[in-house]
Amino acid sequence: MKYQDVPLLVDNMSEVGSVSIPSLSAPAISWQKCYSDSGVDFRGENIQLTHDGGYVLCGSNGFGTADFGVVKLSSTGSIQWQKCYSNTGWDAANCIQQTSDGGYIVAGQTHGTVTGGHGGYTDCLVVKLDSAGNIQWQKYYGGSDSDGVTSIQQTSDDGYIFTGYTRSCDGDVAGCHGQFDYWVVKLTNTGDIQWRKCYGSDWDEEPTNIQETTDGGFIVVGYAMTNYGDVTGNHGGEDFWVVKLTSTGDIQWEECLGGSGKDLPTNIQQTSDGGYIVGGSTSSIDGDVVGNHNIPSDFAEDVWVVKLTSTGGIQWNKCLGGSNDERLADIHQTSDGGYIVGGSTSSIDGDVVGNHNVPSDYAEDMWVVKLSPTGGISWKKCYGGKHCDYIYGIQQTSDDGYIISGYIESSDGDMTGVQGGTYWWMGKLAGTSSSPTITSHHRS
Repeated sequence: MKYQDVPLLVDNMSEVGSVSIPSLSAPAISWQKCYSDSGVDFRGENIQLTHDGGYVLCGSNGFGTADFGVVKLSSTGSIQWQKCYSNTGWDAANCIQQTSDGGYIVAGQTHGTVTGGHGGYTDCLVVKLDSAGNIQWQKYYGGSDSDGVTSIQQTSDDGYIFTGYTRSCDGDVAGCHGQFDYWVVKLTNTGDIQWRKCYGSDWDEEPTNIQETTDGGFIVVGYAMTNYGDVTGNHGGEDFWVVKLTSTGDIQWEECLGGSGKDLPTNIQQTSDGGYIVGGSTSSIDGDVVGNHNIPSDFAEDVWVVKLTSTGGIQWNKCLGGSNDERLADIHQTSDGGYIVGGSTSSIDGDVVGNHNVPSDYAEDMWVVKLSPTGGISWKKCYGGKHCDYIYGIQQTSDDGYIISGYIESSDGDMTGVQGGTYWWMGKLAGTSSSPTITSHHRS
């Protein structure tokens, strides 16, 4: 397969709003930008800080036949470059990270007949880019069924570790349990497989995030639904399933977290004390879950944040939300030892203040919550308008502010200066409270 760089956003995308707006609570929005286009649908589903103080995002572009999309932004949100990597079928880029050489590693899944693929419904696809977004190498991994990457990271030996899902039992996949398994693959710096392992049972398990740990091993989180195979301690239905691996992929310990409802994790990070912070959503009111604001329902979930020790024991856990639906998109430890939580809410009660919507599963505000090191709420804020606005990712910036990537449908409320329609949105939260004057400009 030959990838082609397609002018994706420069000609068709325009910054339709660049707005500084007053904040109802700390921190204030220092700037926000929307990006629209006439021919593609870009969703920046993974945002990472870059060495130059800017940002890089990956996502998918287009309807029906989607492509990998990568966009590099300056520190103020201006587009520096963007690339679309096309295939004969559809592709989705799920994760990206800047590498030590200034380039990028991006991964997801591809569907279609490609040279080097394995002929399954989907294959894992990993692409190494240089600093300008040009392809240095790309490789496919998997078997004759469905495979995809959900998280990738450069490792301390300059190789890569990725986790994803697999339903294959052939090709690159060995040790499958049946149905969907966690699949963890260690790569060299040129993309060759060093080792690969399957973890799970004869039910479905799907990982969402992997991180290298300070001992040279790895921590993986996803969900599990049973007590068979590698999985123990399931509470019923989907649980957070946390698996600690050695440097060669052997299981050191594994823990199921949750209750009898649906508990779905988003990501995990090793914390400064050697433990872990894991976040997601829950509809449980029993088991490990304390303080859920909802009657159990697949359509009424709280954000759920769990702090673990280095061996997987629960130190504390916190439900965040109201009587309607909340979803977590991203969580990270901050420089003060606390945590920043980004997601969406359709509640107007409980922990939620200032929602712009009448409660509805289909009208959500962006919701940002700052937690203390012990899980107390330091501050919280809703951003949005009367339509659906939600966060894809949030990261703390070098000035102790925060950068948010999201998707908006509103053109009112906080989204002053934005034309009607749906847009990929970027917002910068300042490090201190302020009430800036409203300014707006449009780029022709």
